[in-house]
Amino acid sequence: MRRVVAVGMKQNIGMDYLVWFTQGMRLENLLWTYRIA
Repeated sequence: MRRVVAVGMKQNIGMDYLVWFTQGMRLENLLWTYRIA
């Protein structure tokens, strides 16, 4: 996760951060579903 952020800062911050953020949200949703289940 942190590596992706570092790469995003080196490259186009906007798009890469959006992709990383969406991936992070997906991971959180998976964790929440596992907690509920």
